[in-house]
Amino acid sequence: MAPRRPTTPRRPTTPRRPTTPTTPTRPTIPTTTPTRSRTRLPPRAARSRWPARRTSTTWTRTWRPRSRAARRWS
Repeated sequence: MAPRRPTTPRRPTTPRRPTTPTTPTRPTIPTTTPTRSRTRLPPRAARSRWPARRTSTTWTRTWRPRSRAARRWS
């Protein structure tokens, strides 16, 4: 059998004060940040998708490479 540990005298428990339920207040976000993020988001979303105009030009260039003569005049 394990030797018994000497029992420490228990401290008298202090009666807990009834905490008034406080409604969690949201941190006030400055009005500048949400609008800035909203304006910054659309370009990033558009960048992830294939930009129609740019891909069409690159596609035609790779599909039919310009001749050396055409390059000289452009």
